[in-house]
Amino acid sequence: MQKIVIAQDANRLAKRVAQDLIAAVKDAATENLRFRLALSGGSTPRLLYELLAGPDLVAEMPWASLELFWGDERCVPPSDADSNFRMVRE
Repeated sequence: MQKIVIAQDANRLAKRVAQDLIAAVKDAATENLRFRLALSGGSTPRLLYELLAGPDLVAEMPWASLELFWGDERCVPPSDADSNFRMVRE
């Protein structure tokens, strides 16, 4: 079943996605499974990444159960301003 969520703004959407993602990873961890996530680049996921790395949520994520993959990394050095790797690292 597909669920459509409508948010009033980008911040509320990012918070909802962060909460749903943390819940999904926790569910996987409870079953002793790995949760695999492909990271997207660009400006769309930036708020989500900032929230997940922030003091309010970083401790909630069971990071050991999460495997991260690059979905669309650009062909630039990791330190380049256009690097998705750099955005996620920051």
